[in-house]
Amino acid sequence: MHQSPRNQRTCASRSAMTRALMRASIACTDLLPSPRSGIVLIHEQRLEPVQRAQRNPDAKPITPEQMQDIARLVGLRYWDLIAKREAA
Repeated sequence: MHQSPRNQRTCASRSAMTRALMRASIACTDLLPSPRSGIVLIHEQRLEPVQRAQRNPDAKPITPEQMQDIARLVGLRYWDLIAKREAA
């Protein structure tokens, strides 16, 4: 579908406004489990890092089993998001 230049500008400004609102809504970093936590926004099938995670020098190394659990959890959360989006 082809959009007119005016519609393209409107969509771009809406997208910029949405990102600004999302950034403002996550400005309360005291709600995060750690100030070192990273934040990634998922918007219109794009990932936008807002705050990069920082290394914790006191953290213990994770085992391969723990890494598999983390990857599994990320995958499940991703598919939950896809299912919610399709249901909307």
